[in-house]
Amino acid sequence: MTPRVSIVMPVSNSERFVSETLDSLLGQTLTDFECIVVDNGSTDRTPAILAEYAARDPRIKLLRNEQNLGPSAARNAGCGVARASLIAVMDHDDIALPDRLQKQVDYLDRHPEVAAVGGAVRIIDGTGNLGSIRSFPTVPGLAAWSMLFFSSMAHPTVLMRADAFRAIGGYSPDIIAADDYELLMRMSCRARLANLPDVVLLYRWWGGNTTTVRGREQEAEANMIVQTNIRNFGGLDVSLDDAQALRGLARDDYPKGTEDVARIAGIIDALLPVYLQRVARTAEDRREILRDAGMRFWMLGALSGREAPRLAARLVARATRLSPQSGFAFAGRAGRRLLSNLGMA
Repeated sequence: MTPRVSIVMPVSNSERFVSETLDSLLGQTLTDFECIVVDNGSTDRTPAILAEYAARDPRIKLLRNEQNLGPSAARNAGCGVARASLIAVMDHDDIALPDRLQKQVDYLDRHPEVAAVGGAVRIIDGTGNLGSIRSFPTVPGLAAWSMLFFSSMAHPTVLMRADAFRAIGGYSPDIIAADDYELLMRMSCRARLANLPDVVLLYRWWGGNTTTVRGREQEAEANMIVQTNIRNFGGLDVSLDDAQALRGLARDDYPKGTEDVARIAGIIDALLPVYLQRVARTAEDRREILRDAGMRFWMLGALSGREAPRLAARLVARATRLSPQSGFAFAGRAGRRLLSNLGMA
């Protein structure tokens, strides 16, 4: 029988964590799934561990590449043989909470207009110590808009409709370190994405993460992805530096001069009507996008307040016109950042 969910998980030299990851999948409250594990040329004990699990549980299906072909090729190979109408993404070092699949399947059943759903994560380190919780936009319109500034879905939490994945051609073979961001960016321009407010995954942050190992390459690819999306979806040509500046607004890496502030504000202002027209399908979408855009104008206004008070006043006025609530959103964000910097959050 066709399973309800196909889990696709690439692995490469994953002996340290893969057993714990597989145990978390086999312990799911939703049991009707297949788990397609793509071994990307492992040279450690990973193949033996996988063989042991596959011998014990027929839901585990093994594919093997003799050489490491990269994450995109591995994910595409796994998704290519997936039998279910829903495909769950999983990484070899994370831990799925027991009700992850059931909650996400229930959500997609209730929301047939949504193509993919993610969820919040809790950070753990290499030894499993619990860290902070990271949440993502739950409103689909805001999730699409937020892709301009950061990846608004935690990729290892994604459950997506197989037909939506295949309609956009799968993972790009040309993207190595940010293949997840590129896929979700393209999908957000064509389909509805959302996130559960619930923590569905323990996300392992350790020395083997892609961000740690290939951080510079990932950053360069992410900037290119934003630049390409702005050109293809937003109809606007921006530089890679400007794409990086947009992404910097999500991580306290702000423009340094007033000219840069004004230019980034102009890019946001130009993109806003495009997103309101093309991704804001509900009043909630529109309200959340306007509030987020207004918050970013508040941020840029605060940056230019001392050197260019007139520019700051214009940006704050623009923010207030877009969303009177954006000032509260900005104040809340600033407060959380302050507490975080002081080690109180």
